[in-house]
Amino acid sequence: MQVWSCFLPTLLCLATFAAPRARAVAATAGEDAAALGVQLLLIEDVREFPQATEVGAIRFACAQDQAVLGQFFEKRGARYRPQLVHKYQNYKACHVYYEQTIPGFRALPDNRPIIGLASGIDPASLVGGRKNIGDSLDVAREVLKRIPRPLDVTFTLTDEFERDYWPESLAKAFPDSKHHFKLIQSEAKSTHPWGQDFIKAGSVNGELRVLTPRRLFEGREEDGDLYRPLLEAMKDGPYVRSKLSWEGGDLQFIADPKDPSRTILFHGGASHDYWGSNLKHEESSYVLQVEFGADAAVDMSSVGPHADYLAAFVPEANLVLMAEPVTGDLELAFVLAGELRKMYGAREPDELRVLESLLQQAKGPDPSPQTLEQIRSRVRTLLGKVPSIEALVPEPLQKRLDAHNEQYCPKDPTQCYVGEGKRRMRRVDPDLMKAVYDTAADSSMEPMVAQRFLRLIESQLPNDPDTISVRIEEQVSKVRKLGFKIARVPYLYSPEESDWPGISYTNSLLFEKTLFVPAAGLGEAEEKIFRQIGKKLPTGYEVVPVYARFGLMNNGGVHCVFGIIREPSSRQETSETGQ
Repeated sequence: MQVWSCFLPTLLCLATFAAPRARAVAATAGEDAAALGVQLLLIEDVREFPQATEVGAIRFACAQDQAVLGQFFEKRGARYRPQLVHKYQNYKACHVYYEQTIPGFRALPDNRPIIGLASGIDPASLVGGRKNIGDSLDVAREVLKRIPRPLDVTFTLTDEFERDYWPESLAKAFPDSKHHFKLIQSEAKSTHPWGQDFIKAGSVNGELRVLTPRRLFEGREEDGDLYRPLLEAMKDGPYVRSKLSWEGGDLQFIADPKDPSRTILFHGGASHDYWGSNLKHEESSYVLQVEFGADAAVDMSSVGPHADYLAAFVPEANLVLMAEPVTGDLELAFVLAGELRKMYGAREPDELRVLESLLQQAKGPDPSPQTLEQIRSRVRTLLGKVPSIEALVPEPLQKRLDAHNEQYCPKDPTQCYVGEGKRRMRRVDPDLMKAVYDTAADSSMEPMVAQRFLRLIESQLPNDPDTISVRIEEQVSKVRKLGFKIARVPYLYSPEESDWPGISYTNSLLFEKTLFVPAAGLGEAEEKIFRQIGKKLPTGYEVVPVYARFGLMNNGGVHCVFGIIREPSSRQETSETGQ
């Protein structure tokens, strides 16, 4: 991914500028532009995916005189950065121009107290009673039972079962909970489990506002329409639809350690890929800063699309937990192979048993090049083989299913597992439905876990130069210069040609002094990592592992699960620092 260097010779991509205060503007941008001889040009090809922005939301303001351009931005009370001015078409001076969806909006930084959480949960987990696979509901259960004070918790839920089941299922999932729950029905065709991606809380004059993205793409064009009904359902109270598409896990807002009244945005490359392909990186970063009312930004897009896979923040200590790729750990590779053997049991392929044996040999000092090459060869063979390993349906369950199908769907058994057939199974035999969901979870998780774990084993072998570590060190240098302290956190990184980012323990949720960290279920090898993280935290902080294997296998963790609602800034704080 190309990264545009900033104007500072240190290559510190920290874009800072004065944030003009909000003011009542009677004239439109077009009227102000016309009065000064400035042209506002549409950049329609800025959108990589259809409807990634409101039509015309991002424009170029252009003039033949840079001073005139500056006057236009001043008149509009808009942010102006001379370093972004460039020639465009026949104009000598052009600057990217964007107006906030909510005038005066400022995203709430991580030092503000959490008052609410939001997430998307799967009916198979809530109503169907599926076993713990580490999905969003499982993570929410573990986190919320450890949070001592009541929060407002919002879950979005697709309507696959009668809503009459919702209260009973919620009470069963969160028995004797002190929290206040609200369920929002989503008409989307599937569950979107990453509440972090569709919620960003902020304030205007001390009042809570919550931005949701224009579209949820998650890297795929078709997701824009798939999850549109979810966003349309979130329209009451403080929710406002942004003019921009973005993924909230890519946007983290932190108080400036040198001036806590200022907010720094840390972001990766997700939004740039959606609507910034014809903008320089510093221009798309500027647009995000304007939309969310941040005073400065750190562009982390050279490392990946989401900032929360790279960094977690401990605001009280001005501490940043930065991901550090784990390499050359053959003990870890051995553990991963053992987890795969445990998962498959009697169905394991012979190559997997051989792989574990080779890794056992390689754990000693100075493994031979021949052994390492044999390991690599076995991994490649297994990567091609594991997708074809059939999931196991226990014989007793199969007999129960055959009887159920014969009674209710004799002509077409598939109808027992969709629509009304699925709802009927929930009514007449909820235990059978749970067994079906448990088996289906194994069936869908097995090939995914196998591919992911094999990739991690591969990442521990001697390989080409580790370019991601170099890119991360560049980010560490930037963050240190801002005045933050750095602590390194292990990152189980997948090879760069993979479309899976790996297991990031920075994808965590900090609630006051409790850090909820995702766990993939790797036993003592992972417990060691958690102890390492605990030693990096200030005195009085606690690390709580949360089983999140499903989330980690699907590019998430704990932070991704929750859209976070924070206590709004006071009116005085907002008026002093707002745009």
